[in-house]
Amino acid sequence: LPTGTKHPAPSLGRGFGNALALTAETVGVATLEGQVRWVRRPPAHRPHAGGGVADALADAVIRRRPDVLYGTAVQGTPVRVVQVNLNHPGVEIGTDVARGLPTGDESFEARVNRSGATIAATGTFFDTVSLRPVGDLVSGGQLLYRGFVGTALALTPDLEPQMIRVPRGRSLDWSAFDFVLRCGPALVMDGQSDVDPSAEGFGDPSIMGSVPRIGIGFTSDRRLLLVSTGVPLSFRGFAQVFRALGCTHAMNLDAGSSRALFYRGRYIVRPGRRLTNIIAIRVP
Repeated sequence: LPTGTKHPAPSLGRGFGNALALTAETVGVATLEGQVRWVRRPPAHRPHAGGGVADALADAVIRRRPDVLYGTAVQGTPVRVVQVNLNHPGVEIGTDVARGLPTGDESFEARVNRSGATIAATGTFFDTVSLRPVGDLVSGGQLLYRGFVGTALALTPDLEPQMIRVPRGRSLDWSAFDFVLRCGPALVMDGQSDVDPSAEGFGDPSIMGSVPRIGIGFTSDRRLLLVSTGVPLSFRGFAQVFRALGCTHAMNLDAGSSRALFYRGRYIVRPGRRLTNIIAIRVP
């Protein structure tokens, strides 16, 4: 396919895409809306002629968008990635909590509709009996709930991201931050895999093994990534996915039946239960 040839992309983009590169081993495709990238990489021990150009061009398209959804394979693991450019003006990130918090829950769909979110995802873990979240929740600079387990993603009013591993049983003064979601465990800290769920207070067998996961991370150039896997992964395996995607910091979000992801009118992953809290992102 010569450059500029249109290729149908109904499964994700529902539009047309430009083939950026095509060799015997590598295909890179992005829709006109910038919503899809497929990359099939050869095994690491084989020559990779031309694939770097395809990846570079696809990344250039994706990075210029205020938000984007794409699917790819990372180290053999298929993932869906929603990327939000924190440098783009007008981006708003908050937490939508169920009515009756800390002992209420609601459907994911109801929360998405009420919040007016462009993008939404499951938030922090919660007790399935008491419905109380395990970690702190701050939205719009207001402390909504205080928990005592996990690592926190914190955003200043100008959306400068930080990831803070809070000692178990303690909390911090979040007054300098507009958004805080404490979940975890941490996966990547300062560019390195850094996984210690037991030290952070996690021990539920249902999450400690290999399960389909969703997590959140950010890059050095202020791109926020929500990553969902359709196949089971360990925490350490999930950390490697985030590192491969370029994240300097990342943490796990609530998984299992609570795994949820919404992007611009489409439910990418629907949860199997009602939720107590979600991440709600608005992009103009």
